[in-house]
Amino acid sequence: TEQGWVSQYPPGHIAVLAAGFAVNAIWLVCPLLMAVAAFFTCLTADRLFPDDKAIARTGALLFAISPLLMTIAAAHMSHVTAAACMSVAAYCALRARDDHLAWAAAAGVAVGIAFSTRSLTALVIAPLLFTSVWIIGFNDRELPVGFLLQRVLVSFLGALPFLLMTAAYNAHFFGSPFEFGYTSYLGPNHGLGYHPDPFGNAFGPLEGLAYTSSDLLALGYHLLRTPISAVLLIGVYLVLTKGMSIGARVVAVWALCLVVPHAAYWHHDLLLGPRMLSDAAPAWCLFASVAGVGLVRLVPVDKTLFSGRFSPRVFVSGALTFSLLLAAGYFIPHDIRNYARTFAPAPAPPRPNTPTLVFVHGQWDGRTVARLLAAGMRGESITVALSLNSSCSMHEFADVYVEQRGSGRVSSAPSVSFTAGVTDGSTPTTLPSGVTIRARPDEQLSESCLVQTKSDRVGGIPLLPLLWQGDLPGIPGTGAMYVRDLGPTANQRLIDRFPRHRVGVLLRH
Repeated sequence: TEQGWVSQYPPGHIAVLAAGFAVNAIWLVCPLLMAVAAFFTCLTADRLFPDDKAIARTGALLFAISPLLMTIAAAHMSHVTAAACMSVAAYCALRARDDHLAWAAAAGVAVGIAFSTRSLTALVIAPLLFTSVWIIGFNDRELPVGFLLQRVLVSFLGALPFLLMTAAYNAHFFGSPFEFGYTSYLGPNHGLGYHPDPFGNAFGPLEGLAYTSSDLLALGYHLLRTPISAVLLIGVYLVLTKGMSIGARVVAVWALCLVVPHAAYWHHDLLLGPRMLSDAAPAWCLFASVAGVGLVRLVPVDKTLFSGRFSPRVFVSGALTFSLLLAAGYFIPHDIRNYARTFAPAPAPPRPNTPTLVFVHGQWDGRTVARLLAAGMRGESITVALSLNSSCSMHEFADVYVEQRGSGRVSSAPSVSFTAGVTDGSTPTTLPSGVTIRARPDEQLSESCLVQTKSDRVGGIPLLPLLWQGDLPGIPGTGAMYVRDLGPTANQRLIDRFPRHRVGVLLRH
């Protein structure tokens, strides 16, 4: 942006990660947040189910071993911060219902931190969760209006500093308190609603229904990794049960409230599971406990199978227990090992003891994207253009676009399409060297484009998994600074900028 480089994400999770960097323990931050979420989920479960320790203890245990949030925490994603904050908020709201008003302020602080991390999550969960705790919690008793207003006001005041800080951050970097980095990076079509997504793909009610259905199917698979889907278990329980306790109703509101707004949101990423629903993972685990224990209790104990030698309740409880043991003993460890292999940097980053520029050669499209982003083009425009135009056309367009950005001159750039569905006839093409690019059937690559393809013959190494693990410009150099290989001319400018750094190139063995 005009104010410098900045993440498209809100600042809360970034600040948490920065604290980890400050003490050289970034690896510990998100596992600690997972522990915080598990601890407060346990405390919350005790207060939601004070007379039913079986549900409370089972739900807390299910969350503690849930591979969904465990792997998301290991990947440093912001969902774990949001889940931890909402677990703290739920516990504090319950304490505010039963004890001192100060607990409402603490609940508000937790929501404020969640807002600065994942704003939609906080805006959706907090009001519904608090009102369910403070209204459903009274059940048949008369609700004092003053009681509710006091807690709403105090919790809002607790959240207010974080709301204002996030607004100031947005105003500084993106020009308005209400403009988030998402829309600054991907344009106005990033927001909620039924309209074409930022990349021009149709998104309407049918797509929302399909994506939400896939989210729930995936949640049943990833939440506990049991052969029996946790979401299916919950669905069967809701059909069969004749009524739920106060605690179960609060958990249901907490778990389900994110599903509806995400049905009107185009982005449904299933990397590491249905991430957009994982912010409410503590509630889903408690809900699975309610359903599992509830279904066992619904099965009659006085009827028998196999000529009186087997109880249906024993059969159901045994099947659920075996499903959990199979998940904990095999499926969860198996998935975690697979994730470890999939996301490990390859090759492993070198660790020089002196300041060193380590050039990393990524793929041609990646170099083009980086140059256009650095010149100020929005992300959704680049993504659309890459899928419609030949690699050589995009490269030559980037040459002109970057030069104009730096010199202030206006000249005609090569014609490329930015309109979804309007291509230049190019398709993925594998060259004799083995390099795959987009090219038109009759296209003759220019000399500068041939240079780019030749440079890719040894393959590409992704820069982003390495970038954050090294030094960055503007801070004292102590080891490797991983930088993008853009060719001899651009590389020499960077070498001249850091004359005291050694120079190296990262290659695969």
